[in-house]
Order: sequence, then C-alpha cells, then structure tokens
Amino acid sequence: MSTRRPASTEELSAILAEASTSATPVIMVGGGTGLAGATEPDAGEIVISTDHLTQLGAVDPVTAQVTAGAGVTLASLNRHAREAGFEFPLDLGARDSATVGGMAGTNAGGALAWRFGSMRQLVAGVEAVLADGSVIGSLTGLSKDNAGYSLTGLLVGSEGTLAAISALRLSLVPRMDSRATALVKTATIADAVALMAHLRSNCPDLIACDFVHSRALRLSADRIAVRPPLPSEDGWFAVVELGAPSGDLLPQLTSALESANRVVATAIAADADQRAAIWKVRDALTEACDATGNEHKLDIAVPVNRLAELETAIRAAIESTGGSQDDAMIWGHLADGNVHLAPLFGLAGDDQLELKILEAVSELEGSIAAEHGVGRDRLELIGLSRSDAELKAMAAIRKALDPKGILASGRAVPR
Repeated sequence: MSTRRPASTEELSAILAEASTSATPVIMVGGGTGLAGATEPDAGEIVISTDHLTQLGAVDPVTAQVTAGAGVTLASLNRHAREAGFEFPLDLGARDSATVGGMAGTNAGGALAWRFGSMRQLVAGVEAVLADGSVIGSLTGLSKDNAGYSLTGLLVGSEGTLAAISALRLSLVPRMDSRATALVKTATIADAVALMAHLRSNCPDLIACDFVHSRALRLSADRIAVRPPLPSEDGWFAVVELGAPSGDLLPQLTSALESANRVVATAIAADADQRAAIWKVRDALTEACDATGNEHKLDIAVPVNRLAELETAIRAAIESTGGSQDDAMIWGHLADGNVHLAPLFGLAGDDQLELKILEAVSELEGSIAAEHGVGRDRLELIGLSRSDAELKAMAAIRKALDPKGILASGRAVPR
C-alpha cells in the first residue's frame, strides 16, 4: 500500500493514468469519517488522499456558490462562506474532519437534509478524473443544463467507484444568524413523528428536527459530561431548531410547541451556550457508542410514517437474539426517516441481529444505506434495497467508466 497526495486535478489525473496502465487498484480517502468501511485499504492498493486538494475559491454572491477542492473540510468551508455572509446548509457532527469530496462521494445528509437536501441537491458542479486519467465535469454551476446525462448527479453518491472527485461547485444559502433551539420530550416515537409534522406545518423557519432515544441521550451526555436540560428517563427526545438570516424566532417556536399535542416536556435554549449544549449531546452520539467498543452501527431509513413499525421490529430483533432493550442506541433525523442504530452488546449473534433488522427495513420499503453509503459493510446486503435489474444497470455503468475495475474495488456496488 502506498499513499499519494495530489495537490491539483492534473496531479490526480497523472496518478490515475499510471494506475490504469499498471491495473493497480486505488481508493480515494478524505477525512475518514465514513461508517461503512469504504476507506479501509487492501494490500497493494494505492491510497489517494485528498488532504492537499484544499483550494477554496471566492464566494460568488450573485450565484450564491463557491468552488472547493475535494479535501476542504466542512468546518473550513462554512467558516469561509460565513465570512461572505453565506453558509453551506449541511451539517454533521464530524464537521471538523469530514471533507466535501468524501461527503459528495457518499451523498452525505445530516440534520438539515430534509430542508435543504443532501449533497446531491447542494452540488452544482463536479470536476473529476476517470480511471484512465481523463478529466470530466464542469464547475460553472449552471442550474439548467440538460445537454446529455447529468454526470454530477451520477458521481455524487457513487463512493469513488466511477471517478475520483477533485473539486466541487457548491450551493450556499444566506447566513442564518438567528436561531431558536429546543429539546422536546415525547413518550413514544409515534408522538415524536406527530410533533415533527406539527412543527413543519407551524414553523416556516424549521431547519432541523432530530430524535434521540433516552438511553442514547444518557450515554452521550455521560460521555461528554453535559447535563441534558430535561430529565432523561424513558422516552424520546426531539432536537428542534429554527433558522433564518434575521429576526426573533423564539415566538414562532414557543407558539408551535405550546399548541403541540402529546409533548411531555420542553426546554427551549435561552442563549447560544444552551443551544450549543443541546447540539453537543446530539453530536457526541457516535463518539459515545465508539467508546463502548461497539463496532456495529446501522444507517437505515424508512418512510417517516413507518418509524414506529421500525422501532417495533428493532426491539423484536434484539429480543430474538438475546439482547437487552436497554442496549439499543437509537437516534436519527426525524423529518426524513433516517435512523442510526448501535446495538451495544457483544453477542456472537450480532451479525444475525443486523440481518434481521435490515430485512425488516426492506419489508418496510426502506433503505439499508441511508446517508453513509454501502462501502464494504453493506455490499453483500445491497439486494435488500435494490432489484437485480437495478444492480445489473449499476454494474454496467461501473464497467463502462472503469473497465479494468481499479476504482474502489469491492465497495459500494457489485461488479
């Protein structure tokens, strides 16, 4: 294994042309924050790091766009955008490490995705290099361009199997300096879904609505030594946030919560520190699960109106494999049905548990890979979310763009 660090599209092109000639497999690696095992290299693979592809162009206030190298971190991008009065409307707990190239490769989502879209909706253009070293794509950022297939739409979410992304043209929104945030407790996940629907109808400035089960909330709070603003007994917690460029959003949020049904308790952040504390507990969930030694994390999605059915299926699967209900760490993005699950018990039946849960997801017409990609970890189970005809079509596209099979071999899509 060797690591290469190109600093330009031209250098990346030369590396891939050389790898193609020798039929040497390669993988692209960004911040390494993915959770699907996609960036773990095999012996003999060339690792192409994007940590030198960090160019950031000036923010264009007319188009509300910016060009960024694949190695730019989400935190750096947002600092840059905010200085110009804008922001990139996608946020992740791993913002300090996650890179825009990796985020595009996996079509990352996060808490704001239901409102502003995942990476596919926010990428206005891509520059990338094919397996043979050919450079494709455009960074002009046209919103209307129907001259042939959309290579941007194809490459975003392809997990490095079709081309190596070197730069992106990204869409921005006006900086949301005004925020209103609350932690809201409900008794059941069905009540949390009802709360989310109520907020969507009554809060035009709603930008985030995540959920956390009480057990996961306690684990995260204990890990970072932060006391949640509400008692964390059994139940479900929604992290709710409104955002706008200006104005006082508290009356809008307060009024909506006062008129909501089936709410057990509410804590509205009074200032920026309280808001940060609520999000800190939410953001630390993956870290808290990692600290237990857990290696099993699921990233799944079902239609929002079937979340309660999914919870029932998860708990039935845990019971059938001998686990404890207290060891189910469940959280996610309430408004788009994206659930993160980390079962924290070291049973020999963990693999069977995952399979049972993913089969239930399939039966509920959901996805086994919601926002972290398929990678290695879910490759053998992709048939639970895609038909044979769809997989054949994907394999044909992959073979056409990478006939020697050197890009991200054994990941994302069967060849």
